[in-house]
Amino acid sequence: MLDLDAVVGHPATIGVAMAVTGNLAISAALNIQKYAHLRGRLVQAPHSPVSAHAPLLAPASPRPRRAPVDLERGGWDLDRGPPPPSDGAAIADYTSQPLWWAGVVLMLLGETGNFMAYGFAPASVIAPLGTVTLVSNAIIAPTCLGETFRRRDLVGMILAVVGTVLIVTSSKSTDVPLDPSGLLAAILTPRFLAYVAVTTSLLALLFRLYSRYHAKTVFVDLSLVAIFGGWTVISTKAISTLLNATQFQIFTFPIFYPLLVIMIGTGILQIKYLNLALSQFDATVVIPTQYVLFTLSAILGSAALYDDFDDRAAGSVVTFVCACLATFLGVFLIGSRRHNDPAIVPARSEYSAGDSEDQDEGLAHANYRGAGSDSGILVYPSDQARR
Repeated sequence: MLDLDAVVGHPATIGVAMAVTGNLAISAALNIQKYAHLRGRLVQAPHSPVSAHAPLLAPASPRPRRAPVDLERGGWDLDRGPPPPSDGAAIADYTSQPLWWAGVVLMLLGETGNFMAYGFAPASVIAPLGTVTLVSNAIIAPTCLGETFRRRDLVGMILAVVGTVLIVTSSKSTDVPLDPSGLLAAILTPRFLAYVAVTTSLLALLFRLYSRYHAKTVFVDLSLVAIFGGWTVISTKAISTLLNATQFQIFTFPIFYPLLVIMIGTGILQIKYLNLALSQFDATVVIPTQYVLFTLSAILGSAALYDDFDDRAAGSVVTFVCACLATFLGVFLIGSRRHNDPAIVPARSEYSAGDSEDQDEGLAHANYRGAGSDSGILVYPSDQARR
């Protein structure tokens, strides 16, 4: 039988490899699903020259959507309902597309890789590796979907890659797995009990302020996402470690079941509050902010329970912190101001040859009044816009 530890040196390398592979698979899955959405968004009439490669989404807005919207060259605001089929366009059911389901399967495989990675490497290493998804998406989306690629994307990718490499190289080379009794002992340590008290107090405060402030600042919803995410990482790490150490005997340990409830429950709550944030604020603000807050929460939670930074040299800790900051800056550069900066590779769109002004702008930027950087609406072009 192949001894993986002998091949790669230590188990943490296996975890890093699983996480990187899983995040690459997730990025590919997201782009496959997005392509399926774009291809199925419009069931084109034979005369329609619009390409599935053209971006259909206008940049999201931090303000609530307004309806109806007066479009200079025609279009349809989704807040008014689906567009009329007489315009040669109809909403397609993306769930009926095999391509979309292929993306779902690939995403599940990627998430499985991430889950297994927590059994081999510290959570403080695996969580920041989520930047691999963002970096690879910055390459795949312009290449395969015709989205823009900007200079700041290139700089952000370099920073994120350098930060990720430093995170891995400055991390603990070993991750001692905890058996059920060791895990219970770690849960009852004063440090982790303090973490529980602090996060519970923060949740109580955020829920108390929620109705007043959640529509005013993105940090309310995303702070909830981050706290729940920290608990998801802690429970996922615990289950993955137990599964790796005990395999199917995990079902015989009582501690497994509350961990499973925490993992599923906090995962669902993350999805809920992340979507609430996306429904009210610009995605280019939500996604980078969510990544930074989630990563910080995951690192702190993992350190509280699993002692990720114990016995670490001061230089190693400083390198880790600087690497995280470089990664955060890279994510910010990739995710922000996507509708303002000049592009190295502009978005592709295939309009008719006579409409030269719109060919490089995409459907979301085809000189629609009200469909620019502050509308956040999905626009269906009319026959007039396509001529």
